[in-house]
Amino acid sequence: MKIALVFPNNLFKAPYLNYYLKILNEQNIDYTIYNWDRVWETETNCISYRSKEKSSGKWNRLLEFLRYRKFITSHVTNERYDKVLIFSCQISILLSSFLLKRFKNNYLVDIRDYSKVIPFFRRTFHKVLQKAELICISSHGFESWLPNNLNYVMSHNVNKQLLENNITERNFFKTNTINVDTIGALRDHTSNAKVIDALKNNTQFYMKFIGDGYALPLLQEKAKNENISNIDFHGFYQKEEEFDLLKNTDFINIMVGNDFLSQGLTSNRLYLCALYQIPAIVNAQTEQSRIIEKFDFGIVIDNFFELEKRLIDYKNNFDQRKFVSNCNQFLDQVKKDQNIFELRVNDFVKST
Repeated sequence: MKIALVFPNNLFKAPYLNYYLKILNEQNIDYTIYNWDRVWETETNCISYRSKEKSSGKWNRLLEFLRYRKFITSHVTNERYDKVLIFSCQISILLSSFLLKRFKNNYLVDIRDYSKVIPFFRRTFHKVLQKAELICISSHGFESWLPNNLNYVMSHNVNKQLLENNITERNFFKTNTINVDTIGALRDHTSNAKVIDALKNNTQFYMKFIGDGYALPLLQEKAKNENISNIDFHGFYQKEEEFDLLKNTDFINIMVGNDFLSQGLTSNRLYLCALYQIPAIVNAQTEQSRIIEKFDFGIVIDNFFELEKRLIDYKNNFDQRKFVSNCNQFLDQVKKDQNIFELRVNDFVKST
């Protein structure tokens, strides 16, 4: 068995690739990773397509996609692979005719996000999914825009080793001040700014933003311009620092934008809440609110103006035993889903 993995970005952008590599390595499968080097950074253990130049503009981006398509189809054809793993909706559409002609019922599509090109190629996208042997998704929220007559396998955005190494129970609400932290890539300026507005200069709360991204300098500028005293920005951090950075956290902010792209996501931060036993703050009418309402390890906010009161009420009525039990119930479900995912991917790589 010989398998190609096709990824449309740099490998450091996709820790979930390791979920597949673990299975392929355990089965001694001959595989090659093809990626798109978008930041001109050489990576090992892969064959990279690198843009001829850092392009901008609609037509230049289209040209780059066509070049990437030619790069992939040429390599995959010449190397005579038996199966292909495709990562992202966008690339499954880009390679649709090639997949349907050469690999019908012999490819896997992994979906971790929505793509804005889907409405323009909906029939093509549905057809390429219908002929896939396996479709893996990272959030049940995606099923609202995916074809409803297909079977999907859940693949959570969480390292299985973390699931096996649950922490012992932590001390909750150790001080009078409620620590509300946001950790990870800071991309959403609007939602984070609203959280700041709801809690700024309130001595009952302290906010910390851990990580970097597009929104970081905007939020820092806001804090400076408005003389906000109960806020701190940590900046970039290493993954192994995560637990220590969150040891005094009382709530993790997972509020997202009120848009179609955000509503179906299941954030990495949600898993951190259950793993590290920290209550989550999520928006209403999102996939994350569905999870919190079902497993009850956080609060669902309808309006940012109610945030202060809801946090204080939650702390005052906190039931530690119930909360820890709810976190564990959610993690048990995640483990079951991940075991099914591994079984299905194992079947995919072994089938002929």
